[in-house]
Amino acid sequence: MMLTMRRLAALIPVLMFCCGFVPRPDLGASAGEPVPDSLASLYDYTDGIRLMLSDGDTAAGRNMLMRAISRDSAYAPALYMLSTSIETESPAEAEQYARRARLADTTNKWYARQYARMLIINGNYGQALTEFEKIVASEPDDPENYRMLALLYQQHNKPFSALIILDSAEVRFGRIPALSEIKQGLLVGTHQYDRAVAEAEAAAAEAPYDIQSRISLGSLYAATGRDSLARTTLREALAMDSLDLRAQIALAEFYNHRNQTENYLDITADIFRNDAMPVKDKLRQLERFTSDRDFYVRYYPQISGLVLILQLKYPDDAEVLDAYAAHLMASGERERALELYKSRLDGTRAAKRNYEMVIDIEGYLFRRIDSTAKYIAEALRIFPEDSRLYLREGNTLSITGRHVEAEKSYLNALKRADSDSLRSVIHGFIGDTYQMRAAEIINPAGDEHFPGLFKKAAANSRSRALLKKCFAQYDKALQYDPDNAAVLNNYSYFLSEQDRESERAVEMAERATRLSRNNPTYLDTYAWALHKAGRNAEAKRIMQQALSLDRSDSAELQIHYGDILDALGEEFTARIYWRRAFENGYPASAIDERVENQKNRKNR
Repeated sequence: MMLTMRRLAALIPVLMFCCGFVPRPDLGASAGEPVPDSLASLYDYTDGIRLMLSDGDTAAGRNMLMRAISRDSAYAPALYMLSTSIETESPAEAEQYARRARLADTTNKWYARQYARMLIINGNYGQALTEFEKIVASEPDDPENYRMLALLYQQHNKPFSALIILDSAEVRFGRIPALSEIKQGLLVGTHQYDRAVAEAEAAAAEAPYDIQSRISLGSLYAATGRDSLARTTLREALAMDSLDLRAQIALAEFYNHRNQTENYLDITADIFRNDAMPVKDKLRQLERFTSDRDFYVRYYPQISGLVLILQLKYPDDAEVLDAYAAHLMASGERERALELYKSRLDGTRAAKRNYEMVIDIEGYLFRRIDSTAKYIAEALRIFPEDSRLYLREGNTLSITGRHVEAEKSYLNALKRADSDSLRSVIHGFIGDTYQMRAAEIINPAGDEHFPGLFKKAAANSRSRALLKKCFAQYDKALQYDPDNAAVLNNYSYFLSEQDRESERAVEMAERATRLSRNNPTYLDTYAWALHKAGRNAEAKRIMQQALSLDRSDSAELQIHYGDILDALGEEFTARIYWRRAFENGYPASAIDERVENQKNRKNR
């Protein structure tokens, strides 16, 4: 709230008095006489205060304070005010000014507190502890000093010293809720549970209508296994004010820790309706619920209710819109999600995210290329310099096999790219177009599982030239971003398939798995690169991880694992995985060839 001029006029004398101000004398006829240095500092100081508080000119005010200090380096009032003025933007410098003020006048409590505060802000807790010990000794009638000293003892892992300070404060002032809460935490931390409960019960008894005291008591009952008392006490706290966010969260945590999920989600719905919790916190909570697929499926009705609460409360929030659309798609209602985004296409720059989602859903989920092209063209009219729209256009064209046109879109994206990481991604996609064109020469029918595809491509002059261009683009991508996991993975796989640069392929694949952990595709590439490098024992272990993470029953992973087992001499188990690969669509001829090779080895 802005201070009125009348309040400023009243406040300035108070500040002057607290900081050692002496009224400026009327110079009168002696105005031309030399002014002593100490008085000159005083005049500069008072002018600085006026400029900052009355005129609102902080920069000019600070300059006057600096001028006062230049005249008298130990002028404590100016040092103090300068410290408070710059403490947010330059805390280290503010600490030095506060220290100098403290040294110049060791009796002034304002200077002592400012110095101690700045020590804490700058993380100098050891010195701050020493200062607050002095402050408590010199100002024993201020409860705040006891609170700060107790917290500093706690920071220094001296809980019993903190408890002694809090006990002495209680003797002097009686029980103060803020100090009592710290004390309860310290008692729990030192395993004095009965004392902690007794302290909380006493605090609640002294303040029967204080919600926080009752929440603290309920939480302590829960921590000590007194569930019935905990539930009753936390419900009492919520009954005092059904919209109190602290009470809602405490009861929700109780239900969560007791695995009473239905009750937990019911309270969470109340929390989602509560305006006191920021929408970003609600979205993070929702993400935790939806990221666990089993939990999501089991409690789908309640989670659906949470999503609807957010949608109704925040209809114009882009992140809420995304969460609602993602929920619809997870529910199988993809068309509804698409229509939701389409309803927010108002032809303005604000609708950019919605255009992107419409393009992605139409292109990647439904493969409706004409519709995708329509929305890309519409979006590009509004955002003609957006590189990511050209990137999406290239991806859409690539999906339909129009790789030459896709490359043109990627080049348009590259011209407008605004970061090295984006340039790396684009070069990776251009490399992919060359790889796919090379594959089409050898596999024009587009068979999903074409044995030895890239080895055969390397033997064909036309496709070999395209693969060379592919690798050149991958090299450029990695120059811009050495941590582009997708490029590292693809580069490694294609090198391995051609039996080229095996150690480099292993190195790149291993790096990709570290950058994107628990990715079954990347783990498969890593295992395959190890296999091609003759390191089959390592390959087996990595491929086992890939299979354990794979949820798609990938025939590619199964055929690879079978080949690795076969190389290790585990022929029976190898045939089991080859059979699984066949059941998931791998060509029978390729399976038969492997089994025949096994037989031939035995007959030699």
